Amino acid sequence: MPFSPKEVAEHNTKSSCWVIIDKKVYDVTDFVPEHPGGPRMIMNFAGRDASTAFKSFHSPDVLATRLPRHKHLGHIG
Repeated sequence: MPFSPKEVAEHNTKSSCWVIIDKKVYDVTDFVPEHPGGPRMIMNFAGRDASTAFKSFHSPDVLATRLPRHKHLGHIG
């Protein structure tokens, strides 16, 4: 199911935090308090595209290994 950027933007809080990485939408809500760089790093991109910042700090497989499959929500349409 494709999401609009507006839909993703509505999920910009610690209780509902989605990010866009490479045109894919991820629910990172449960991961925010566990993020090794601190919650603020994720919250800076809550509801927005985090691709550039994400790729500068993470390996390409980190989402597949650290985020449960059901948190991979879909793509931007």
